[in-house]
Amino acid sequence: MSLHVRFERLAKKQLEDVPEADRRRIIARLEAYGADPDGIGHDVKPVAGLAGMLRLRVGKWRAIFSREETTVRVEKVAHRREAYR
Repeated sequence: MSLHVRFERLAKKQLEDVPEADRRRIIARLEAYGADPDGIGHDVKPVAGLAGMLRLRVGKWRAIFSREETTVRVEKVAHRREAYR
């Protein structure tokens, strides 16, 4: 089962502030997760205190998203210091 990756407006804006190399890695990792969401090695965990939200760790960056039936909705992309605020 493959999922479509969709960036919300805030996540798109935050992604613009990420250095180019890191931005490419984040997008690639999210697309890899969408292509095989039940695969091993994605480093995806639930976010404590935010029901239904997951986080993907990519180096020092975090992508906070929800997984729906056919879509991965990326809500936030931030440095690890600021990702959970």
